[in-house]
Amino acid sequence: VAVGTFFSDTKEQQDAFIKKLDEKQAKDVNNLSLQHKSEAIRVEKIHKSEKFAHDRKEMKENHEQYKKIKKEAHEAQFAAFENYQKNELAEQLKMIEGKKQDQLAKLTAEIKDKDELAKKKKVPTATLR
Repeated sequence: VAVGTFFSDTKEQQDAFIKKLDEKQAKDVNNLSLQHKSEAIRVEKIHKSEKFAHDRKEMKENHEQYKKIKKEAHEAQFAAFENYQKNELAEQLKMIEGKKQDQLAKLTAEIKDKDELAKKKKVPTATLR
């Protein structure tokens, strides 16, 4: 029936029908286009979310690595300082030991000098007797 009426309709009715059909197809194409855009936006959001999660994970790993390196550097610095203190203490002990040796040598020399002086004083008195 519709096919028969299509051919018996007036030119204006046929043009109106074609225009209406064209508008429906344009609307369908537009709806599909909007669906595609919507899907593209959804996919882009997913990608951005995944990239954000990846970047966040990477930042966390970098921060953990930074903390590890900082801790190791602090430990190395502390060990170097301890070593410096040990070396400084060893130097001070050497210096003190050296001063003690010098004082001992000086006291020994003074005692020896006094003994020799005392002997010299005794020798003349001994010869007088």
